[in-house]
Amino acid sequence: QGDGPFPIFMTQTNHRRLGLIGLSRGYLVCIYPGADIDDQTDGFRKAYPDADWGLIARRAWLGSPATPTATVRSSTLCPPSSR
Repeated sequence: QGDGPFPIFMTQTNHRRLGLIGLSRGYLVCIYPGADIDDQTDGFRKAYPDADWGLIARRAWLGSPATPTATVRSSTLCPPSSR
């Protein structure tokens, strides 16, 4: 409710409990698999064999598409004309 912008809480799967707390408080939460216990970035290395990037860069890249998607989705949920 109210005028935005609204915060988006992004966290990795090993901090899922914190994400659920944020969700219970009304935050938009994005939990993505880019942590030591759940690293889903190995596919990037296979898809881009000539890329020179380390684990941290792959994890950052994994989380980056979620930000614009969440921004677009939240603006769709609350378009400016309805404010």
